[in-house]
Amino acid sequence: MDIIEEQIFNMPETVIKSLISIIETPLKNAGLYVRVFGRVKNYLSLKKKYEVKKYNSQKKLQDLFGVRITAYFKDDVKICKDIMTKIFQVDNISEDHKEASTFKPERLNIVCKLPETIKKDLDDVLFNSYIDDTFEIQIRTVFSEGWHEVEHDLRYKCNGEWDDEIETSRTLNGIYATLITCDWAIIKLFDDRAYHKYRHENWSSMLRNKFRIKFIDTKIDDEFLENKKFMKEVFKINRGKIVSNLTSLDFPLTMNNFLHIANVLYVMDNNINTPTMIKKAIMRNNIKP
Repeated sequence: MDIIEEQIFNMPETVIKSLISIIETPLKNAGLYVRVFGRVKNYLSLKKKYEVKKYNSQKKLQDLFGVRITAYFKDDVKICKDIMTKIFQVDNISEDHKEASTFKPERLNIVCKLPETIKKDLDDVLFNSYIDDTFEIQIRTVFSEGWHEVEHDLRYKCNGEWDDEIETSRTLNGIYATLITCDWAIIKLFDDRAYHKYRHENWSSMLRNKFRIKFIDTKIDDEFLENKKFMKEVFKINRGKIVSNLTSLDFPLTMNNFLHIANVLYVMDNNINTPTMIKKAIMRNNIKP
């Protein structure tokens, strides 16, 4: 245990920063409204978990390194999950399945192998006993994030304290149910706004509300502004699909670039003069509609 304590104490900050950077890059390419943060489990917390869980060489601890992605919108949770399973080697996924009759906390934890570029900076002795060469990604919405933090520290960690407080526990879960309703309500709000802006041909606002990504420039060229038929087809594009497509492209996320990408992949209007570099990037990355 002393060797493990020394390794954790001397852990370079670049390890978790590099891991976060790998995760953030495709999310930023897609313009997703997310926050990413991480931690290395401190030794005292690790020791306590070791004593409770009884880890050994066959059953190893898998969350020495933890990263959390908090998404502003509920439908981005799946997009983030799909992105993470593409860029990392997945060991296992823990995901709670919804039930129609009850509200329960929804967990989405993905355990992945540490990339070799990061593992090479760590001493092999760290993984010789009860610690696995993996890290954990938790994906939540911003609405559920605060609830989970409160619940984790004041119920989950308080062994036995809540056993005889069924109604109090149900009330705490009920608060979570309210937040889940908020998750879907805010998406409905922006979808309704997008349709309203579409009907009034306010194209930049329509794009912002429909696709809910971080556009860095809202200027739209005349070839798009004057083409109502084209914009109608853009409005019909499945948001999840095109946002996922953006993760592999490293272009400034302007509305013009977005519309050119949408045209190449979905609308296919030959009258739109899409830059060659965008066409080549889509082909090079083998991006499909």
